[in-house]
Amino acid sequence: MSKSQRIIRNSLLLYLRMGIVMIVTLYTSRKVLELLGIDDFGLYNTIGGVVLIFTFVNSALSSSTARFLAYELGKSDYSAYTKTFNISLVLHLSIALLFLLLAETIGLFFVNTYLNLPLDRIQAAGWVYQLSVISACVNIVRVPFNSWVIAFEDFTFYAYIGVVEAVLRVLFVFLLFYLPGDKVILYAGLVMLLSVLITLCFYVYCRKQPYYHFYFVKKRDDYMGQIKFSAYRLFGASSQLAEQQGGNVIVNIYYGVTVNAAMGISNQVNAAINSLLAGFQNAFQPVITKLYASDEKEELFLFVSSTAKYSILLFCFLAIPLVLNIDYLLHIWLSTVPDCTSIFCVLIIICSSIEAFSAPLWMVILATGNITAYQIILSTLTFLGFLVAFLSLFFGASVESIFYYRIMTYACILLFRLYWVRRQINFPFYDFLKSVILRTLFTVTISYAVTLTICCNLYGLERLLLSGISHLAIFTIIHYFFYLNNAERNKLRHLLLKKQIK
Repeated sequence: MSKSQRIIRNSLLLYLRMGIVMIVTLYTSRKVLELLGIDDFGLYNTIGGVVLIFTFVNSALSSSTARFLAYELGKSDYSAYTKTFNISLVLHLSIALLFLLLAETIGLFFVNTYLNLPLDRIQAAGWVYQLSVISACVNIVRVPFNSWVIAFEDFTFYAYIGVVEAVLRVLFVFLLFYLPGDKVILYAGLVMLLSVLITLCFYVYCRKQPYYHFYFVKKRDDYMGQIKFSAYRLFGASSQLAEQQGGNVIVNIYYGVTVNAAMGISNQVNAAINSLLAGFQNAFQPVITKLYASDEKEELFLFVSSTAKYSILLFCFLAIPLVLNIDYLLHIWLSTVPDCTSIFCVLIIICSSIEAFSAPLWMVILATGNITAYQIILSTLTFLGFLVAFLSLFFGASVESIFYYRIMTYACILLFRLYWVRRQINFPFYDFLKSVILRTLFTVTISYAVTLTICCNLYGLERLLLSGISHLAIFTIIHYFFYLNNAERNKLRHLLLKKQIK
């Protein structure tokens, strides 16, 4: 199988996996909201946000692990690959213990002292917190095994395990209907159990692989490469979590758990769309690292540009009809829609559309390994955006302003990443800006405006159906004639004719 065929197959597998995950996420979110109610749902999201704040070190090591493993495979050095995996596993076990210590001291103090929780739910919040801490520890240990699968591009197993996780998630939600006891505590316990089961699946899979051989790497110097790389990644991971989960906590302090419920729902809507995009991009991350490791610069440039184009097109193809029908879809999906949910959904989708451009760029930056100054500048930009959003809430701004500042921050970060890739590997800055970013903004804006004009006087199901059908036609025509270049159109025609001949 050729490289392009393998990439297409992997993308389709991950797209299918994430499609199932998206459907399950939307379904289970509705059922969990019905079972828990708005206040308990907001409580769970608030507590989960505090736990995630303390896992930012794991986020740094996660990207570090994926980069180092794929890099060694790009050089076809399998003994170094096994050694790198073992180093990563020891580091993640250490991080899990450090996280447990922080969570049971600083984190517990913060939850008991500063969070705005209903007085009659303090005990339930404590149980949810402890169960969420265990889930987080298990997920930290899973990272090296997950990175193993991605580095070898074994996305068949990755897709299967995603389907298994989705089925178990639905099963656990059904169990929640019948199990006696406090529902929010039971839900946190079932989420913890799911984390344990999926981690065991990844462990068993890796144990059966020919290059798996655990041994403790004793030399301290062998750890320093990943530790130094992760230390700089720590800046980016901490700033992003401060912005996202810290924003959730700040909203809780000023507005309470009801608004947290709206943020939780909007995050799940966004996660459902992003799950499809993440599946698409996961197939490309190890390829980008391997292309850089093998010094195939021209192929790398073309690959990054095409990945960015298709990422944003895939995202906008799903997002435009969702934005146009957000109120109707929320009322169909949820029996009770918390205030501010629809505007939160729209704004957070805009944030993610900007991030869709950035993913291939940060993958290249991590592949180079030269991330010291990059992470410092990136973290500074992110922290400044969060600080401005926090001050705006402090001085009485509306709650949605936190997303407006996030949009501006993400736009600045996108341009910075593009500049940094150009500086590191002489990437064609202006070609990317013109042929990917500006052209995408033009075609997506036209698609949205035309579809909105067609269905502007319609409501409910009629608007949903007409906007969906017209969007499909308009989006396809505009992007075929105005977005794809001649070579891409010829390649597409060739593929279609080849299918017809068969």
